[in-house]
Amino acid sequence: MEKQIPVREAQKNYFADFNLYTHMAHYVGKVLHIRPNDILDTWGVPELIVAYGEYVNEMADEQFKQWKAQNSPHKGPPPPPPRYIVRFIGVKELEDGQS
Repeated sequence: MEKQIPVREAQKNYFADFNLYTHMAHYVGKVLHIRPNDILDTWGVPELIVAYGEYVNEMADEQFKQWKAQNSPHKGPPPPPPRYIVRFIGVKELEDGQS
């Protein structure tokens, strides 16, 4: 009789382990119509982070504008979505924060 493998152990073998960078590459790849593996193989990490931040912020800003433009007939206004998901910090802000 064959030995049964626990489900958790089988999942480690059969399912991809998505980390933060693969998630970012998948999202940027969907936006740019590029394979995520091509992004992970050829792009640098800073380039991936900036591209992800820009595209996610564009999407969040569009959702915020749609929320702002709606005329809701409900009794209370729905809570606003976040304006930006990723906050970019300039060099000046970094210098001010470290002193």
